Amino acid sequence: MDDTTYAWAALDLLEAALELFISQQLYSMAVQVLSLIAHHPAAMEVTRVQAAEHYEERLAASLPTDEFAAAWQHGQQLDLGGLITDLMER
Repeated sequence: MDDTTYAWAALDLLEAALELFISQQLYSMAVQVLSLIAHHPAAMEVTRVQAAEHYEERLAASLPTDEFAAAWQHGQQLDLGGLITDLMER
């Protein structure tokens, strides 16, 4: 599996994790994951748009504006491989 294929598969897994975080009301973590998906260079444009349309408004309504902004900023700085490893260890 090459790096691009790994990244696509990992981003798909992150969308499932995003759903799990929302169901557990872990909104800040969900926003971080959404931000990573939205900004990762391996994410296809359709994935970015669909994720934003499906989750961003709902999550923005679930957190105070400053918490949403901080989580969004933090998500942009996350490392895809590191996040996947962290999630697998939970």
